[in-house]
Amino acid sequence: MLQNVADDLQADNGAQPKLTGPFVYLFSEVDKAQNSLMGDWDAVRGLLGGKGANLGDMTRLGIPVPPGFTVTSVACNAYLDSGEKFPPGMWDEILAAVSAVQTQAGRVFGDKDNPLLVSCRSG
Repeated sequence: MLQNVADDLQADNGAQPKLTGPFVYLFSEVDKAQNSLMGDWDAVRGLLGGKGANLGDMTRLGIPVPPGFTVTSVACNAYLDSGEKFPPGMWDEILAAVSAVQTQAGRVFGDKDNPLLVSCRSG
């Protein structure tokens, strides 16, 4: 199922964006994001969005949060700057994040017997 989406997305990658990743952070990687931004929590919120940053922070604090990941504002800007094409490497990061979430949840995306159920949010 994900491979069909990947094939469609990679059919024409067009212009190369100026922005680079990481484009995706697992909720459990909020420290990695914060360290990459010199500890600036406001910058983390700018990178991950308010919801993404707060879900990462709750995960860091040990509050029960379903496993998940955030696609960064850098990824969004790179996508828009390249004529609505995924920047190189972004799809691989998304697939790795989905794989990590599958492992954490003990479920598989698209599986008929034990499906990984997902929810997408913005903001």
